[in-house]
Amino acid sequence: METPTLRGPAQDKTLSYLAPCLCLLLALLPCVAVSNNPHRPYNLTWQVTDFSTHEVLDKTSKIAPIGTWFPDLYFNLDKIAKIDDMEGREWRKQARRVSVSRNGFYACPGFRTGEMKKTCGGIDALFCASWSCITTNDGEWKWATKPWYITMSFVQRCTRTRYSKTCNLVRIKFEDAAKSDNRWISGLTWGLYLYQKPLYGIPIQIKLIVNPITAPVAVGPNQVLSETGKPLAPASREPQPRAPKSTSPPLISTSSKYTPSAQNATRGPLDLGIGDRLINLIKGSYFALNQTKPEFTSSCWLCLATGPPYYEGIASTNNFTNSANPTGCAWEQQRKLTLAEVSGSGTCIGQVPPSHQHLCNVTLTVPSSNHYLVPSETDWWACNTGLTPCVSTAVFSSGTHYCVLVQVVPRVYYHSGDSFDLRYEQKTHTRPKREPISLTLAVMLGIGVAAGVRTGTAALVHGNHHLQQLRVAIDEDLRAIEQSITKLEESLTSLSEVVLQNRRGLEIVFLKEGGLCAALKEQCCFYADHSGVVKDSMAKLRERLDKRKKERESQQNWFENWYNRSPWFSTLISTILGPLILLTLILTFGPCILNRLLTLIKNRLNIVHAMVLTQQYQTLRTEEEAQD
Repeated sequence: METPTLRGPAQDKTLSYLAPCLCLLLALLPCVAVSNNPHRPYNLTWQVTDFSTHEVLDKTSKIAPIGTWFPDLYFNLDKIAKIDDMEGREWRKQARRVSVSRNGFYACPGFRTGEMKKTCGGIDALFCASWSCITTNDGEWKWATKPWYITMSFVQRCTRTRYSKTCNLVRIKFEDAAKSDNRWISGLTWGLYLYQKPLYGIPIQIKLIVNPITAPVAVGPNQVLSETGKPLAPASREPQPRAPKSTSPPLISTSSKYTPSAQNATRGPLDLGIGDRLINLIKGSYFALNQTKPEFTSSCWLCLATGPPYYEGIASTNNFTNSANPTGCAWEQQRKLTLAEVSGSGTCIGQVPPSHQHLCNVTLTVPSSNHYLVPSETDWWACNTGLTPCVSTAVFSSGTHYCVLVQVVPRVYYHSGDSFDLRYEQKTHTRPKREPISLTLAVMLGIGVAAGVRTGTAALVHGNHHLQQLRVAIDEDLRAIEQSITKLEESLTSLSEVVLQNRRGLEIVFLKEGGLCAALKEQCCFYADHSGVVKDSMAKLRERLDKRKKERESQQNWFENWYNRSPWFSTLISTILGPLILLTLILTFGPCILNRLLTLIKNRLNIVHAMVLTQQYQTLRTEEEAQD
């Protein structure tokens, strides 16, 4: 790898060989701030899951640019028909496979809008409340439909002579219209029914998972964080006190007109409580996402996880200053944090070990003289000694230190409004529920998968006030985390950071118990739409669920509403309705049928009686016949 050497430093002098490129990129910034290089390859994974249990039915991966790879996907109908759960001999399972293949299936999309959304219903009807909702089907009963995004068909149907476990494979093929939709990253859902009795059906989700080609690695002194699992249950722990006030200036300014010295003189940190600090992270994330991707914020949930990592580092190639004056750095900001996940490719300095060299787009050889490398106000140095706002070149003389220039992004998860509501509506599951796959803020902003690309990070680095609010929230939260670690420094550094995850988990539990957020697995979720972030998210969730319930009830007939009254009422009706209808029919039509039957029998008896009487007599000859 090429290792250029830093030139002799000067006061506030940038790297000379980067200046022309930076000027060109800054000039083009308004045009490409929210776009990514369409030729850049990523690790793409197409996945088919059972939406109710999150069981993976099929997945396939490939390294390719986004929007260029739409492979055929496959899943087995045996899982839907529950053939493996059948009791009895093998021939019963084989007969069931042949029956499933003969009768076939049909599917309906779950992302309709307008009147068709009301017509097709919700997940309780698997979006197939009307026959007009069906867009794809197969089997002996196959009929013509208009495909929408995908078509499903049997690879080769089961027969009486071919009934192996793989004979009910279904192929999913993408239509051309599907290749221009960007909602695959958040996932699209279909309801699928088997066209036979009993009427088995499941919701399936097709999703595109986008990851960097190289997996994220931990950069910092504490390698224990990369080995820890979920935090311990925080319910039995006592609440921690609030972090005390800090006299240090913010690391990221809220306006580009402020200089470092002006920040020290004019701006002090806010003493935020636990709830305010975490909600500010959500608000900042929302404003950043709303400006760059407004189509995703019309109805969504933004979630904080109780387990680490709470932040992720995106390797950056931004400019930094090589200065001889140490006053340009906020040295009182002693960051002791380890970034458990750093991805992308950016600028590195020092002796980078082989396990981390994939993070380096360019590795700079540090001169032996003592100077200071000051990144931009939005970047950090992630070093093997921890996260720091500046580095001194004298430290690298030992040859064991290294740093990566990174941008710090909070670990905030994104869920669409409909998918979140559907998960709350599912009360029972036939299989153990799997962990849902969530999108992070870095991916939604387009920088998690485009790490190291200037055009990808520009949306967060050089945004307006909406993006600056996220930077301020990050600064406040990092300061609180740092102060927590400082209080725990009497123990081992590794233990300090591992215990920290339980503190964050406890903070989020307070938000859940206070009704400020809704719980989804290990995440604390806040509802957001184009009006902003809703603090009372549990009330908002109840309101949305009640609204969906009323919409379903309005679509039901009067007799269907009977079954929603109470469990005993529906059981009673189901028990007596059949005999009651039969008795009513007998009382209504029974007398008429009985009279008709008696009349018919009486007529037949009269005919027989007349025939018997006529056989006992002979016809007399008339006078004319006698004369003849």
